[in-house]
Amino acid sequence: MFNKVLAALDPVESDNDVFHKALAIAHIQSDTSSDTQLKLLSVLTAEIDSAFIVPEYSMVGQSYGVNNWNLFEESYKEYQTNNMAMLRRLSEQSTEKGIHTGFEQVVGSPGHAICELAKTWKADLIVVGSHQRKGLSEMILGSVSNYVLHHAPCSVLVVHQSTSLSNP
Repeated sequence: MFNKVLAALDPVESDNDVFHKALAIAHIQSDTSSDTQLKLLSVLTAEIDSAFIVPEYSMVGQSYGVNNWNLFEESYKEYQTNNMAMLRRLSEQSTEKGIHTGFEQVVGSPGHAICELAKTWKADLIVVGSHQRKGLSEMILGSVSNYVLHHAPCSVLVVHQSTSLSNP
């Protein structure tokens, strides 16, 4: 029985298959237990496929420059604000269906952050997405779902998502 379902949401996904799958599981569980909870987690990161612009690295002894830093700050704030709005919207959708829902937005390494929250919140199930990257793409971009599968303190459901990045 999964009383505490943690949905690890990708901040750049517009159609959130992970959310819908986690909500369906929580909804089924809520029919048998009034203690069912859903936690939505989004991890903001500056990794290669992130949604915000990271200033280019400078040569040793040169600074980023004020314009590049301001662009980074504006882009990051927009990324953070849009992501928080997504979390609120999805939380409202699940609450309307009678599921006790909370959400968190954190900054860091996605795999590690997901496993840490699952451990501290005592999740019964983590629902995480996979872009189905293979070969060099997986090596360069990494695999959050693979990390979670090997480090999670509970069961993990991997939802295969299709994106343009998943095609080599």
